[in-house]
This record gives sequence, C-alpha cells and structure tokens, in this order.
Amino acid sequence: MPAPKKHLLHIFSTFNVGGAQMRFSQIANVLGEQYRHTIIAMDDRYDAKGLLGPDVPFELVSLSTQTKNISGKPHHALPIHQRLQLYRGTIEQIQPDKFITYNWGSIEWALANVVPVCEHIHIEDGFGPEEAKKRLRRRNWTRRLALSNHTDVVVPSHTLEFIAKHEWRLPEEHVLYIPNGIDCARFDHGPDQSLLDSLALPDDRPIIGTIAALRTEKNLPRLINAFQKVQRSMPCHLLIIGDGPERQRLTDKVERQGLAKHVAFAGYIRNPETIMGVLDVFAISSDTEQMPYSVLEAMACGLPVIGTDVGDVKHMVSTENQRYITSNDEAYHANLGEVLTNADIARQLSLANAKKVRKDYDLDTMINRYDQLFSA
Repeated sequence: MPAPKKHLLHIFSTFNVGGAQMRFSQIANVLGEQYRHTIIAMDDRYDAKGLLGPDVPFELVSLSTQTKNISGKPHHALPIHQRLQLYRGTIEQIQPDKFITYNWGSIEWALANVVPVCEHIHIEDGFGPEEAKKRLRRRNWTRRLALSNHTDVVVPSHTLEFIAKHEWRLPEEHVLYIPNGIDCARFDHGPDQSLLDSLALPDDRPIIGTIAALRTEKNLPRLINAFQKVQRSMPCHLLIIGDGPERQRLTDKVERQGLAKHVAFAGYIRNPETIMGVLDVFAISSDTEQMPYSVLEAMACGLPVIGTDVGDVKHMVSTENQRYITSNDEAYHANLGEVLTNADIARQLSLANAKKVRKDYDLDTMINRYDQLFSA
C-alpha cells in the first residue's frame, strides 16, 4: 500500500497572489500528491488558489467559521488570549503533521504553539514599510519568544539570515537559508503578441519595465521620477505590471507629470513570461525587499537590472550588474539612463544575468530542499 500523504497546514496573512504564495504553489505543484495541504488565510482571501494545479490535494479553511465557537466577533477583534486559544484549537482540530507560518502576519499562530501541538516551520520573506529601515523592538521580542524554542525558520536571503541570528537571536541550527528558485525554461519563448497589442505598446522605442505590487514600500514614485528624467533625453516607455492599493495615486502622479502617453499600467499578469520579453531594461524601486521573484524573472528573461540596494538584490544579480544597484536616487536615475542608452553594456548585463540565474537559482534545487524539510 502507498504511504499516507503527509498533511501540511499553511497559515498566510492573505492567500492573494504574492511572492510567498507563488513559491508555495510552485512547490506544491511539483510535489503533487506527496502532500496534502490545508490553507488558512487570516483575511479569508484566497485569490492565489488558481495557482495550484489539479494534482494538488488542498483544502481552504475560513477562520470566520471557526470564531463562532468563541464569539460573534471576527477573529482579529478577539482579545489576544482568545485569539491564541482559537489558533491552538484550530491546529488541534486539523491535526496536521506539520504547520507552516508565513511572515509577521501569522506570528500569533507560532505563539499559540510555544508549548508544541505539532512540529512547526516558519518562513520569513521580509518586512512591510513599518520595518523597512529598522525592525521594531516589540516585534523582535515577539519573534524571539515565538520562534526560538523548536521551530525551523526558513529565510531566502543572507540579509534575513543575519537578522534572524543576530537581532532575533534564534539558534543558528534552526535558521535555514533556502534561496528562491525559478523555472527558467518558462522564459525561453517570446512575449504574447496579442497581449502586447492590447496594451498598445510602441515598437519604436525602448521599454523600461517593472513587476510590483502597487504598495507604498515598492516606491514606484522613485521609478516614475527617474523615468521622467531619462525620457527627456531619450524617448522611451514605462510598463508597470502589477496591481494594488496605490494604483490610483500612481496614475494620478503620471497624469500630473504629463507622462500618461508614455506609461502603461498592465495590472496583474499571472504569467510574466508572456510580457517580459518585450522589455529592454528591468527596474526595481523598492524601499524593502529580500529576494524578490521579479528580479529572478528578469534575469531568467535575460534583462539588465536597475535596482535599489535592499535585501539581497545586489547579491542576486551578476557581478557585472552589481554596480547598477544603488541606494542613491540620483545614481538610480543615472544607472537607468546609462544602461538604456548603451547597447554594449545592456548586452553584457543581459548575458551575465541569464547565466547566473540558471546556475544559482534552480527551481528543482529549491523544491528538493523544501521537500526534505517537509518530510523530515
């Protein structure tokens, strides 16, 4: 008889599409029926379920139905002791082999398991705008309490690895560095022409592009301002792929600055390989990142990367590309203009990035590491 599937419980603050949700879906799709998954989103939003393939056994559980056993209030409105009681009771009821929490938004589930109900893995991908420059002391203490005893903590960047060991003071043997991986073969084909036609992208000028959730910490105004300066001396186009709460503010800014004819908002595109091949330069403008998938996708597509020096971005790109990752806004603008106008530099960065991503960030390697962690 086949061995029973291991049962994994995943706790996300949201199961809308994002980096953590994309990585989980990649892993689950490859491992297929080896595991069955129960997924809880703290905000009861499950848009990313469409990323999971037909061979993945999974169940979505709504916390709003669980709170009926405690009170008529939504779970986030309960006092802390009742929330911990709810979360611990939910783990006991579901009885997973392991449960996995993702980022700060699920940390109370880790607190509920300080006296262990079952084995726990915590995956930390980075910080919101409130911790972009410096971690909050109260949160550091909470992480130390929730994660220091028996939890394996997975981080995708060396920056986070250092923070977990030295700021949160977690045991070194429980901090595991597993870099994100990507299926580069997806980017071996050209862009979808029908998608390009629908966006009315010009073919007579270079195109700068970015992929980002439209949130404040992604600092798209930095990119728009740099684009405006470059555009004055060299006609070009800016393509912003992604959606989020800042979209209206960004479109208003583009209108005010007279750039509406030169900037396109594509919204969320599930398969970035269908559009990224049209870009000449990829730009990331975030105030906080760790190991963004968008940079891996740009490298897999063979694009030069202009970026802000946050998290591991400078170490992700090729050695040749590292000088174009900066913390200075003026240098960011200058780097964008230099790469856009110098075809030899752009070609050199393109080849070096494509080589590095295939060597260092293989999807199968990442999935094997998580498989070992889940099955251990």
